[in-house]
Amino acid sequence: MPEEKKQINRPDAKVHKKPFSIEELEAEAKKRSDRIKAEFANAFSFIKNYPKSITFFGSSRTKPTGRHYKEAKILAGRIVKELGYAVITGGGPGIMEAANRGAYEAGGQSVGLNITLQHSQIKNDYTTDSLQFYYFFSRKAALSFSAEAFIFSAEKRLFPFRRKHLYFSRGASARLTNSLK
Repeated sequence: MPEEKKQINRPDAKVHKKPFSIEELEAEAKKRSDRIKAEFANAFSFIKNYPKSITFFGSSRTKPTGRHYKEAKILAGRIVKELGYAVITGGGPGIMEAANRGAYEAGGQSVGLNITLQHSQIKNDYTTDSLQFYYFFSRKAALSFSAEAFIFSAEKRLFPFRRKHLYFSRGASARLTNSLK
């Protein structure tokens, strides 16, 4: 049986080839501002379901066989198991998938905030809940809105349970590092 293809997100907007008239420009501006307002409202309504959360940011190109993928998966699993936090990511492949997978396999809340891209964003299979975004800035606001801590990953430097690689906000640092020792 052939392996099922992953869903690739495609934007629904078409590229406008000719200059807008004033009326078209006003209509398009209203349509976009309404879409942005609705996206923020939906995001904040959605994210309030996860008041105790940690957001992972990282490369979408990290392979499942890589060290950083494995470390992110382990760390996310420990976060949901030992601390009871939800893990929130951008919902795509790489480090995002690793964190979602670790949380999912540990039986915790694994949330993906996915983005509609023309060519590259693939939704990972390890989320318990997800929300689709059209605009990057509203997605970034949602990823950072209620998280008590942020974990960043770069290809050359990950967060191998050492404090210098973990970046936190809003006082969660001491609680998280003490809990995971």
